[in-house]
Amino acid sequence: MKKNNSSLGWLKWVGFVMALLLGGGLYFVYGILPAKIGGALVERSKIHKPLTESPKDYNIKDFENVSFPSGGVTLSGWWIPVRGSHPLGTVLLSHGVFKNREQVLSRAVFLHRLGYQTLLFDHRGHGLSGNSPLSGGLLEAQDYPAGAGYLEGRHLLKKPVVYLGFSLGAISALRAAAQSPGVDGVIADSPLANIK
Repeated sequence: MKKNNSSLGWLKWVGFVMALLLGGGLYFVYGILPAKIGGALVERSKIHKPLTESPKDYNIKDFENVSFPSGGVTLSGWWIPVRGSHPLGTVLLSHGVFKNREQVLSRAVFLHRLGYQTLLFDHRGHGLSGNSPLSGGLLEAQDYPAGAGYLEGRHLLKKPVVYLGFSLGAISALRAAAQSPGVDGVIADSPLANIK
């Protein structure tokens, strides 16, 4: 009988240690780790990648530095019009996370040379735009309709209207287009597989 009691005591001790390790691991994975990752993302989003080039570097001299409001944040961008001919449409472009509008500048130059007018903008919390937390496309989705509204207010928006985004910009473009009846198309370059 004594042998059985000592075996049970030992098993209880192992069970207690295993439960303690499991509980500690779950606390770390679901409590500490998300807070650390979230805090790091918030801190990282306060650092804006500076601009090092512009459309002028691609021999486009007729462009304009613009700014417009989006959900309480001022966004910054470049307006590249098509002069001397009727534009084929308007394409609004934006970049991926922790980048700026330079990431889509070569695409805008390509589209401009084909005859499309383009608006490249820095998402909120990026580039020269105002500070805002990173939201995985939830808040950033407001930026595309804000850009279209800005162009429409200046009577510059020409159909068809296309939202083109890369990574975070692609997620934002998809979210924005779903709620924007005036958008004719979306080009989503490298969005996440699931944006829910």
